[in-house]
Amino acid sequence: METPTVLIISDEPDFSRRITARWQMERNVPTFTLLSGELWPRFAADVFDVAIVGQLRRDLLSVVLEPLHSTSQPIFCLCHDAATAHLVRDRWPRVTLLRPSEHWLETLVLAASEGHGQAYILVPEEVTSTFPNIDGPQNPRVRAELAFFETPNGGGVFCTGSIAWAGSLWHKDSGSRGGWDNNVSRITGNVLRRFKDPKPL
Repeated sequence: METPTVLIISDEPDFSRRITARWQMERNVPTFTLLSGELWPRFAADVFDVAIVGQLRRDLLSVVLEPLHSTSQPIFCLCHDAATAHLVRDRWPRVTLLRPSEHWLETLVLAASEGHGQAYILVPEEVTSTFPNIDGPQNPRVRAELAFFETPNGGGVFCTGSIAWAGSLWHKDSGSRGGWDNNVSRITGNVLRRFKDPKPL
């Protein structure tokens, strides 16, 4: 089995160091290719499994993200301000945005939904201007992610990423005995029981 390659592009050395150090804690550690924004055009990596873009000069964003966006590989970009986040969203919609919060390196994405139909559109806070193509079949940002991360003093955060989660708790699955017997209800019960357990997460 080949070791996956993670491409990290950033002008901030500590950004690359923190990511690689965090990954060393896992059972399977990928191969890393580390580049600055200035080096990317001259030493562009042709083969990678996932790309993570950190802080760059504004004039280098297009130079770095344009060729990455044309690939089929997952791309993550850490945006430190709202203006940069809006620019990345509008110009490179396939890029997944990360915000530099206290726990961003520790957050585990448990599941994600994508490939939504026309009944699903971007939430209002994601629409920065009036434009078409905001429904599921036309916009890859119509998605939701189920995530978890630990907090200091033994706490934890479970995020459903969907306002429809609570309304789905009572749903009756086909062949089930009654309401509240579905995957959403079972996942919620598992989370609450684990959070109630005094053992460390």
